[in-house]
Amino acid sequence: MDAPGSTTTVPTLVSRATEADLAPMLSNHRSLTPALLRMSEASPIRLVVLVDAVKSSEAVISIGSALEMVLRPIGYVRTEFSDEEVKRSLSGVEAEIEVLEEFEKGLEGIEGFSHIIVLFYMHKAAGVEAPLKQRPRKLLRYGLTLEELPLVGVFCLDSPHRPNPIGMTVVELLERRGRRLRVRGLDAFDGTPVLDIKPYTPSRLVRDFRLPGWYEELLERVRELGLSDL
Repeated sequence: MDAPGSTTTVPTLVSRATEADLAPMLSNHRSLTPALLRMSEASPIRLVVLVDAVKSSEAVISIGSALEMVLRPIGYVRTEFSDEEVKRSLSGVEAEIEVLEEFEKGLEGIEGFSHIIVLFYMHKAAGVEAPLKQRPRKLLRYGLTLEELPLVGVFCLDSPHRPNPIGMTVVELLERRGRRLRVRGLDAFDGTPVLDIKPYTPSRLVRDFRLPGWYEELLERVRELGLSDL
């Protein structure tokens, strides 16, 4: 065990490969050489693979005590609403998701769904301090005081300031035009990288759920102010 305050140096192996070489390794890191895997069992090893491609990118695989991933956007959010307008909206805004041309075939059949789930990277929150305990401060603008807001773990909140700034929203799918999806209810800024899209299906509906006491109290206070549910 390391002494308090000490840091562990993680050996780094660097290699260069083409995207074709990298694909099977990314899908299953057990395809790495047996010698490298034996080394990983003895101590954490970070393998950095630099990819030669038209669009320069870097894929990072950590073997051992931690796993680091580099995700590639499948598209981007396009909206005429400003960042402030998006922030002020409790129910999200109308926007378009522009899927990159190389992923267009992945949209086949999606137009029949009324709602979809959008996962995105909150790039404007990246690098911002993300305390593990926070208050739902967005409610301050609706009349609640700081004293009324509970201090809870970040994983209990929708705060953009989190260890991994990943957002998820269920939106109404209004229209598909080629590789552009027009949606309603998206709480993401213009230019936000989209990581994935999934269909909203009956199996995802939770009918019997419970809420913690602090959330119930906050919900009651919000309703007293004439606001919609959280």
